[in-house]
Formats: sequence, structure tokens, C-alpha cells
Amino acid sequence: MSILKNTLYDGLKGEVLEGGQRLTEACQNLEKFAANRCSDIIDFALAIEYAAFDLYRVMAQQSEHPEAGQAFLAIAQAEKGHMRALARSIEKCQ
Repeated sequence: MSILKNTLYDGLKGEVLEGGQRLTEACQNLEKFAANRCSDIIDFALAIEYAAFDLYRVMAQQSEHPEAGQAFLAIAQAEKGHMRALARSIEKCQ
């Protein structure tokens, strides 16, 4: 299974981030932040994580297969964990 997963993963182009934004677009947005302000970057990352959370949550709700729905819900919960970690990082911005 992991060989198949690695083969599939390695074959992906990787041009789109979790939130649906293209990598080049995300990099351009990062360049716009004045002196790469920490809080702006965290806000940007939170937006990406929230979009991913929302996508997986909706996919879980709309799934016709309970196993798939549970898998999407588990991924959505992981995205919430990412958002919590980012929110905790805000206090470290100076």
C-alpha cells in the first residue's frame, strides 16, 4: 500500500495548495506582505488551513460512503489542529 501511495504522491504535480490556491499565486501573495510581517504570514496560513478544513468538512457531509465520510472528517479535524497551532504562534510574533 505505501509503495502505491508513494508512487501516486510522487506523480502529483504539486501546483495547488490545500486551500485550492496555486503555489505560484501563494508565493506572490507572500511577497506582498510588508517585510514579511509574522502576523500577516500566519493570517495567510490560517486562511489556507480554514479553506482545507471547510473542504474536507463538506466532503464528509456529502459523502455517500460512511467510511469515506469518516476519513474526510478525520482530515478536517487535523486541519483544525493546524489552525490551533497557528493561532498559538501569533503570540510569538513581534
